[in-house]
Amino acid sequence: MYPIGTETVERIAGFATVGVGFSSHHRIADLVDYAVIAEAEGYDSFWIGERYYARGMYTVATMVAQATKRLALGLGIVSPFTRHPALIAMETAALDEVAPGRVILGLGVAQISAERQGLADTKPAISLKEAVAILRSMLAGEATQADGRFFTLRSPGAQLVGATPRPSLPIYLGAMGPKSLQLAGRVADGVVLGMFATPGFVRYARGEIEKGLVAAGRTWADFQLVSYVTFAVDKDSARAKNAVRPQMIGYLSERSSRTAARPGSPRLAHSGLDMDAFTGVKAEVTRYVDAGSLDLAAQAIPDALVDTLVVAGDPDECRERLAAYALAGVDHLVLYQVIGPDTRTGLRLAASEIAAHLRR
Repeated sequence: MYPIGTETVERIAGFATVGVGFSSHHRIADLVDYAVIAEAEGYDSFWIGERYYARGMYTVATMVAQATKRLALGLGIVSPFTRHPALIAMETAALDEVAPGRVILGLGVAQISAERQGLADTKPAISLKEAVAILRSMLAGEATQADGRFFTLRSPGAQLVGATPRPSLPIYLGAMGPKSLQLAGRVADGVVLGMFATPGFVRYARGEIEKGLVAAGRTWADFQLVSYVTFAVDKDSARAKNAVRPQMIGYLSERSSRTAARPGSPRLAHSGLDMDAFTGVKAEVTRYVDAGSLDLAAQAIPDALVDTLVVAGDPDECRERLAAYALAGVDHLVLYQVIGPDTRTGLRLAASEIAAHLRR
């Protein structure tokens, strides 16, 4: 699906591919429109993040698949705790029938959803390993049995019916912690780094992934590193930065994720942040959100924090900031979620002023 050629000694400036991604909280008609624009503007992939509890990912992906012909379709991410791995295999095989050879399955825990459904102890390095094994077997057309700690398929097992399995369908892990990153290096085709993945964290993640690759006797030629980067571009830098603040509020207040803004987590520890200052901003944003004052919450996020955790600004700023991700080791860039104060305008502006200059 994606070109191979990531070097371990000397990085090539630029990304192998540049794609866009959106949460499923958008209207399906808008997501389809964004995908059509993305394909026309020359982007390489379209990624869908499943927002709980908005629109189901597979419905959105099917509509996008039918409206496009070339774009790789990234499912980023599907949780085996919201859909059993056997059901994920079934749904993904059906989607691959609609968009042959274009589907990339991103698999992750989606911790906030798991917790809401009463599953606090998900052990990602164990549960994802079990899920990948089931998926590999079923996508190879095998009758699959499993007796794991988390996932079971009793005799006579589960086997895809009426579908044409694709054993080579790529499986990437949505991983941010050391054990999950190492697991990805051992068993997955790639990794999808999520919210607040900075260039510093990318370098850290590559080190952990490499441990897994070495343990499995693999190399970077066997692996693809994808990173979501929350992004907005506009001719007016301040407008672009303001556009991403509502998205950041959801994560800083832990409404959108329990882990993305957790002090001491690897993604923040390797971001270059002043953690005392960050903790103060996080507390202030949360206090305003609890009081229902979203405007004040947005104002509490300083430009310096925006510039550290996401990429937002005018085209020159964005090119410079994104180049740091390429140098850190990202193979496939996904401009995620905001794109600009006006999404359609931002998609076109980013295609002409940024993406065209950042590919290898």
